[in-house]
Amino acid sequence: ATHHGIYEISFLRTMPNMVICQPRNGQLLRELLSSSLHWRRPTAIRYPNMTTEEGTTSLQERPLGKGEILAEGSDVLIIALGHQYLDALALRTLLLEHTISAMVVDPIFIKPLDTDLLGRLLLTHNRIVTLEEHSLKGGLGSEVNEFLLAHNFDHVQVLNLGIPETFIDQGSYKDLMQEIGLTPEKMLLRILTHFSFNTKKSMQPVSNFS
Repeated sequence: ATHHGIYEISFLRTMPNMVICQPRNGQLLRELLSSSLHWRRPTAIRYPNMTTEEGTTSLQERPLGKGEILAEGSDVLIIALGHQYLDALALRTLLLEHTISAMVVDPIFIKPLDTDLLGRLLLTHNRIVTLEEHSLKGGLGSEVNEFLLAHNFDHVQVLNLGIPETFIDQGSYKDLMQEIGLTPEKMLLRILTHFSFNTKKSMQPVSNFS
């Protein structure tokens, strides 16, 4: 299929002064739309063709390039873009069953990335998972990886989860997420394996794209 909308971050990131953001719900979408009028920079706001809850609170002014911590945790840091925060929170619950505490962060902005928040969290976290519904080439994971490399965070282990470098077939959203391994259950196995977590629960091997 040709119109999944999973490649645009990779080319928009290269444009000078560009803002790229992705809200996790309808309330945040409205806030970003309103706030973007004051940034005075070209802005791309990504959002999926999905239903979302209606916002019931008044709109907040969103500062440029600032993310949010959605859940606290100490063993692994999950940076989940947009609506993937729901899977990240479900994944956090599964990790707790293995006595693994995960922090969940919504970056909101891919460019400019909230490097102040990320740098602060890297003082207490040396395992990072990035989660995005975008190609692994040139997306949020690439932005985070480049930050780690530029600032010599050599001790940090990283797992980038997203769309593999392949053409994705047409199908239902649920079936496609299952096919590319972006369900909470499959991501759990990837995390346990990648970071060599020792848990009391048994687990089965999993391939990178299963």
